Amino acid sequence: MTRVTAAQARRDFSDILNRASYGKERVIVTRHEADVAAVVPIEELRVLDAAMAVLKAHPQFSQAIESIEVAREAQAAWGQVQSEVDTLVLSPESYDTVVDLIEHSRPATAALRELMRDES
Repeated sequence: MTRVTAAQARRDFSDILNRASYGKERVIVTRHEADVAAVVPIEELRVLDAAMAVLKAHPQFSQAIESIEVAREAQAAWGQVQSEVDTLVLSPESYDTVVDLIEHSRPATAALRELMRDES
């Protein structure tokens, strides 16, 4: 498996797509030495999606997969508000509101803007 930096991926994106599409190669994109994304052949993604569907249907695995999906959504919600949170001094009440927004995956940015207006 090949690793490239985000800068290399940006510069050589067409080559990376060809390596995944035609060469069936997985390419990991890193940022600050941390893996952040992968470019994989579409067939592999389809197999992964099918496997996840089978596992979701199995009672033994469905709850674990749901937990993973909730964590993924919470991480995405955090990414939406992180830049605003960095500049916001949180009171205990507003901190609880932000945590609630992240955990329940609602549109966090609009809610945080509303919270910031309320704090003024």
